[in-house]
Amino acid sequence: AGVGRAYAGAGALDVAAAALCLEHSLVPPTPNVSEPGYDIDLVTGRARAVEARTALVLARGLAGFNSALVLRRRS
Repeated sequence: AGVGRAYAGAGALDVAAAALCLEHSLVPPTPNVSEPGYDIDLVTGRARAVEARTALVLARGLAGFNSALVLRRRS
């Protein structure tokens, strides 16, 4: 989400960001990257319009606690 270290709140912020991306059909740019070093399709500069219907949110925690959540836009 680009907000720094949110610790226990990071997963919730990532879910909110993914839901907003789906709602507005935009992907925000990756901060502090102007040109990726590899052939990776990163969004840089300005947000990019997309027609995404599904988003995957991954969260990692201490002691190996990991989670994944799939969000799908309503039809």
